[in-house]
Amino acid sequence: MSGAETRPVVVPMGGRSAEREVSLASGAAVMKALESAGRTDLLAVEVGGDGRWSGNGRECEPAGALGGLPGDAIFFVALHGGEG
Repeated sequence: MSGAETRPVVVPMGGRSAEREVSLASGAAVMKALESAGRTDLLAVEVGGDGRWSGNGRECEPAGALGGLPGDAIFFVALHGGEG
């Protein structure tokens, strides 16, 4: 396995833009594709319409959420629109 294959993948989706629902669908599709490819170290992070982040069963402000994510994570950003 290469280094990228052993690092966790974080998929931020949702957000405050008018394209929130499209972003959630895109994020879900990315998660499904990565799971189908055999990735097990995935974390979906939903950015709420109020800007709060949730993932792994907890909700927090963006700064707190970023601090709780693995430092070596790969991000696949599925946010859409001006405010994601």
